[in-house]
Amino acid sequence: MVTIGTNMLASILTTFHLKELGVKRVYAKALSEEHGQILERIGADEILFPEKDLALSLAGRIENPNMLQYLPSIKDYGIFELDHIESLQGKNLRELDLINRFNIQVIAIRDSRDNRLTFIPKADYVIRQEDVLVLLCSNKSMQRFLMALRG
Repeated sequence: MVTIGTNMLASILTTFHLKELGVKRVYAKALSEEHGQILERIGADEILFPEKDLALSLAGRIENPNMLQYLPSIKDYGIFELDHIESLQGKNLRELDLINRFNIQVIAIRDSRDNRLTFIPKADYVIRQEDVLVLLCSNKSMQRFLMALRG
């Protein structure tokens, strides 16, 4: 794991030397998109953008207070947590049909009272006030869903 945060040259050289030494998996923190591209070209296996990811998560929570967490994943996809959406309460997942209407997969439901998780809930699961939905989808799908909730 290369997490040199302020010296781009040191980060690049460290990554390069680790790969030259035969390290199988090198994770490297990037300061910018260009830095990430250089790290990728010299062989870093995974490029991390912690500041960018944190900024995206914060922006998502500011834009929608019901979004508790946004975990960036692969390319344009992420895992989102949404809670206390009144318009969903009392409806089952079959009625909501999120997968067909918005291309959103409900991967879990967390009870906010005791943090108990129900993974891959069945279609007849009825959304309750204390439920936090854990969703997997593209950022674009989430935006469409949030716009639909706002009316």
